[in-house]
Amino acid sequence: MKVYNFIAKRSFSSFKKSFTKSIIRLSVIATSLSLAVMIVAQSIFNGFQTEIAKKVFGFWGHIRISDIKASQSQEPIMLIVNDSIRNSIKTSCVDIDGKPMIQHVQSFLLYPSIMSQSEFNEGLFLKGVGKDFHWEFFNNFLVEGKTLELNSSEPSRDVMISKETAERLETKIGQSIILHFFVDNEVLKRKVRISGIYNTGLGEYDKKFAFVDIQLLQTLLGLEAHQVSGLEVICNDVLEAEIVNKNFLKKFCLTPGIQKQFGSSFHKYLNGYPYKTSLKLLYSY
Repeated sequence: MKVYNFIAKRSFSSFKKSFTKSIIRLSVIATSLSLAVMIVAQSIFNGFQTEIAKKVFGFWGHIRISDIKASQSQEPIMLIVNDSIRNSIKTSCVDIDGKPMIQHVQSFLLYPSIMSQSEFNEGLFLKGVGKDFHWEFFNNFLVEGKTLELNSSEPSRDVMISKETAERLETKIGQSIILHFFVDNEVLKRKVRISGIYNTGLGEYDKKFAFVDIQLLQTLLGLEAHQVSGLEVICNDVLEAEIVNKNFLKKFCLTPGIQKQFGSSFHKYLNGYPYKTSLKLLYSY
């Protein structure tokens, strides 16, 4: 028997018929309950953080590759990306068993716009996505309609907006809205149809983003098909994102930067989370 266990038993037995024994029992019970409550609370908190992290990664991928000057310029700064670059990135990292650490690489193009319906207006960012976009995340949060169909060689005139944006504009599936763009000191308008409404529960993201065909934005801005704002990298395991990051630095001569904070409060909230490193991986060629 260990010494501290022996002393505790002797001390406790000495209070056998006294009021002190009841107090000690209550103290032990209270301490046990406090520990149990703290463990449960921490588990719930960790689970909540995990779900939020998954949603944030659903918007941006685990790693984002973009020109670092884009966050400091009012004009869009594009990367030149082709299939060869995508394949090089996707096959650049393998684990000790030789299995790829990167699941998917997809292009995106960001551009600000004002969305209007009747007398209602809403300023937000349009995220142009292409055939390579991974829709699995948004399929889980689709409230109405469907995701964008991007199989045609012609730009789609559909848009997918959040539930919050739909409520602000008082619009619904199938209705048309007008997108206003400022391009070269000129206001351009495009009429699009709402094909889907999503709701991730992340208010800061939902109210700021809508999704359109990347070809629509490229045509509007006079860009080629290989010109994009950046690439999003989805890892097979989020915990491997830091390893993938280091491989990128070595193989592609990338310079670390800081991610533009569209949802700064969420990033601060996740600051102590194990995923935080992959939230801030942004690079420049």
